[in-house]
Amino acid sequence: MSRDRHDEIAVLLRQRLEALRKRDAEVAIRPRTENRAKAPEPGWDPGAALQLRGRWIADQVGGSLETMLKARAVAPYSDLLEVTTTRTGVLEDRPWERPRAALEASLWLLPGIRDATMKLLNRDGFRDLSGLTDHPRFGPSARKVLRLIQRGKPERLMDHIGFRGGRGHLLSLALAGLYDPDQLLFLDIETMGLFGGSPVIQVGLAWIEGPDLRIRQLVARTPEGEDGLVRETVEALEASPALVTFNGRAFDFPYICQRAAFYGRPVTCDPVHFDLLPYSRRVWKGRTSNCRLGTLAREVLGLKRHEDVSGALVPRFYQDYLEDPEERYGLLAGIVNHNLDDMVEMVLLFERLMKECQGGL
Repeated sequence: MSRDRHDEIAVLLRQRLEALRKRDAEVAIRPRTENRAKAPEPGWDPGAALQLRGRWIADQVGGSLETMLKARAVAPYSDLLEVTTTRTGVLEDRPWERPRAALEASLWLLPGIRDATMKLLNRDGFRDLSGLTDHPRFGPSARKVLRLIQRGKPERLMDHIGFRGGRGHLLSLALAGLYDPDQLLFLDIETMGLFGGSPVIQVGLAWIEGPDLRIRQLVARTPEGEDGLVRETVEALEASPALVTFNGRAFDFPYICQRAAFYGRPVTCDPVHFDLLPYSRRVWKGRTSNCRLGTLAREVLGLKRHEDVSGALVPRFYQDYLEDPEERYGLLAGIVNHNLDDMVEMVLLFERLMKECQGGL
């Protein structure tokens, strides 16, 4: 791409970004801002952000984006890069426990059964759904739920659990145990704004392989790379029966669907979606400073980031990078590093929540 074309794109993005910032500022003052994936962290310091920008630029001078990131072009998209990372031994090397026993023991899944009724049923020797199949009142609904369990219908079971116990009930997260670990696709996106119409500039995809974590990051070197980035992401989504995100039900997944439709490649799948935010609220709300991913990683998982580019800075860093990509590619590297941290933290948080399932059902 010519330098004139870079300058033209930078001007257009700057104009769009300023308009989006005005709208984002209005959203930031609404209640429950932790729902906003890219809202500034508490105590966000513009001066520190400027210093961070300078360090990311200075630390990467004298090389190239491809060399520094160990990235390669994704054919046939000349403006799309791919960065692959494998984190070995970060997960426990054990089979995921199946949720069937927990599901069958959850008598409250049946209409008409709450705590008091369940205690009475337990007193009379009814401990699981199988024991209720011939019950004069609860038998029909017990047989219905058992059929869903036996047929392995996680999407139907998730809807049923959500209706009976709320979307954030840990029993619905336990359904992830119905899948082999490598069938779970972890997704996190970086965009130029919170609202539809802003380009997606990076997507992180991850898969569990035994104790290892395999991460594929798609990076738009220029805005023209978004088309290929979206198409590659849609292919990954359509190849995966289950999706894991953090706040992705409200943000990442519908955003990708919207951008995919824009490029004429609509998402035709509807994976079972495990959004970790409501589960995290159910477990840790009131026990941590807030339920942001970074906070949970720090206060629950004991992780600490180094030189992190916060989600709030991603649009500005990308805009600044486009103004002089040959000298400021370090800013794009900072965005890639931020997304990589997000991906690792999300998978480790998922593992921790699965342990909470096993101990709290």
